This record gives sequence, C-alpha cells and structure tokens, in this order.
Amino acid sequence: MTLAACSSAPARMAAPVSAIELASPEKAFNSEEPARLDEPASPEKPIRPPADDGDGNESLLDTLLAAESRATRVGRKVLATAREMTLDRREIVRGSCWDYTNAIYNRTGYPNNKTGRKTVFRSSKENGPYADAALIQPGDWLYYINHSYNGIEHSAIFVKWINLDGRTALMLSYGGEKRREPARYLSYDISHVYQIVRPAEDGEDQLASSR
Repeated sequence: MTLAACSSAPARMAAPVSAIELASPEKAFNSEEPARLDEPASPEKPIRPPADDGDGNESLLDTLLAAESRATRVGRKVLATAREMTLDRREIVRGSCWDYTNAIYNRTGYPNNKTGRKTVFRSSKENGPYADAALIQPGDWLYYINHSYNGIEHSAIFVKWINLDGRTALMLSYGGEKRREPARYLSYDISHVYQIVRPAEDGEDQLASSR
C-alpha cells in the first residue's frame, strides 16, 4: 500500500460562497491514545450537483439539511458545524484531513479524549474485517481505504448514503497538502471502513428516522 504525508499548520480564510460543488474524487483515532495517519490529498475532479430548478432536483444545501434532520442529536450537531465551516465561512485549517475533521469535532464540543469521543468500530486497515454499513451514522468520523487514490488511508465525515448497495456515500472530505481551500462534499466508495469514531454522548441516542 502506497502512503504519502500531508502537512499540518493551522490557518483560516473566509470568503463568500456563490456555488458549491459536489465532486466524485478522487490519524487513526484511539480514544485512549490518539494517533494520526499519514495521508495525501486526492486529485479531485469536481462535478456540479443538479441545481434546485423547481422540478424536484435537490440542491446540495437541501441534501445537507435533510441529512441533518435524519441524524441523531449528536450527529446533527457535527453535521451543522461542518456545514457552517465549509459552506458559510469557507474556513481553511492548514493541515491534513485529520486536522480538519478534528477541528469540526472540537468546535462541536467533542474534544479528542475519552469523554468527547468514542471509537465504535476498529479493525485492521489491511485485512479487515470492515465495518458493516448498518454501523455507520451521519456525523460519524470514518477511516477507510480510498480506492480512488491508490488505496491509501483517508478519513472524513459521513453525511449520507448515495448508494447503500454499492457502498457509495456523500462525505465531507478535506484535501490537505497545504491547500488554501475549504473542505468539500464528495462521493466516496466506503466499502472498506476500518474505524468509526463518534461523539461520546447519549449512548441510547437513536436515529431520528431511517437512513
């Protein structure tokens, strides 16, 4: 498996947003001893989503708000913070995909410790077994094999399923590699998820509605 590193150093930039792109693309968290994987950004090729033209097509914002409405209470908080950072403020967190997602969880009130986050699934990234789709909830921080970029490790926030049978999902993904651009909502094959991190709150919290 070929790995490469992306750099890390915080920064932020805000700019007005006129159009948001949905693209088809392209360290590990331990609740006791946080670790980070080295992972590069992927060369993404943006594809604009259908505009809301009044004929039933959903805009990206509609899609995100619908996903939030179906999430658990803690998942909804994570997705809302992610949306505000990405779409409203177009923030840049200089560093890797891990750094951006970590910043989202921190700002939502779920710091990198036992009381802030819990690991609900962990396995071997090389050999599995990999997470069942039924374990994955909106707002989860997923670590998975990025099949669209040389099979390297990647981590991002799960938003919703695009094709459950095909294990394709809409993810909030950050490229890293010192890019001066915010994260984007991209479709990924997440058939090989080897770790799931979730806010450590309300173990009995259930999905507001089915995915």
